[in-house]
Amino acid sequence: MSALYTGLCLVADGVALDTDDRGDMPVGADHRIEWRALDAFPPASWRQGARWRRRLAARGKHLIRTLEVGGGLVAECVVDYLVHHLAIDRARDEIYGARSDPDHPSHHIPAHPADFLWHRLPYSSPLGDHDALCYAPNHIAMLHRSYRATIDRPEQWFDPIVPPATLITEGGASRADESN
Repeated sequence: MSALYTGLCLVADGVALDTDDRGDMPVGADHRIEWRALDAFPPASWRQGARWRRRLAARGKHLIRTLEVGGGLVAECVVDYLVHHLAIDRARDEIYGARSDPDHPSHHIPAHPADFLWHRLPYSSPLGDHDALCYAPNHIAMLHRSYRATIDRPEQWFDPIVPPATLITEGGASRADESN
């Protein structure tokens, strides 16, 4: 499995564990609490309840299953888009940690064909920097419109994006580009 797979697992499992441990507690309500994943999502989501958070974790698990069966990652909704970004950040952390430390638990994970691209990103890059490396150019504007239109309304983050945006696969083309 790749570092991207590990990143997706860390995000999905982190959201699930945050939800199991804290239920409906708003993120940031107690500054002494350390969150595994929910605090990395936009602040508009921090007051969402356990039901919404379980849906978020389920979308992460869906992305993991898609990767496990060899499918390409597709942003079918804003949640997928946000999970992709957080997973890339977590994967980048895994890559840097694993490659620099032979005792790192992820040192044995084989590289994903796109792993080499992430070193080009600034550590705290805005979403657009990720997009230029991860999504086909014809999908970026549509993703940004969906993101901007719903960023303050997390209840709409699960609404379908039409057409869904496909992450770039090995060779630099998305499945959507290959069909054109």
